[in-house]
Amino acid sequence: MNLTTEGWVPIVWDNGKPGIVSLREVFQLGGQIRDLAARPHERIALMRLLICIAQAALDGPADYDDWKDCQPHVAPASLEYLDRWQYAFELFGDGQRFLQISELEKVTDPTKFCETFRHGIGSAKAFGFGLLLIAPVSAP
Repeated sequence: MNLTTEGWVPIVWDNGKPGIVSLREVFQLGGQIRDLAARPHERIALMRLLICIAQAALDGPADYDDWKDCQPHVAPASLEYLDRWQYAFELFGDGQRFLQISELEKVTDPTKFCETFRHGIGSAKAFGFGLLLIAPVSAP
């Protein structure tokens, strides 16, 4: 599943009907979308993702005046960005996957694991995520 081309973002169309769109369609059809159809915590996550895409695509804006001037460029720049980085938005399959680590190591040192679990890994710990996923490994 590619998040840029396959529908997964829950929305409400201007006519009040619910819909599901891809990231590309959010930017392509934004003028026809009334709102996101998401719970508050989901809305925050979706808005952060959409803002990050727009900011990365525009390489800014630097300030409020720059923001006002760049608004007509948000959709075209975001669509170009999503085309350029489409491979990075794959959710499943071989190779790079969206926000996933394909090769995790098994826990061999319980003390080190507990310390790492308490302190988190990488930049995600700054946002309170710590370890994002811990899956039990069955003994052979």
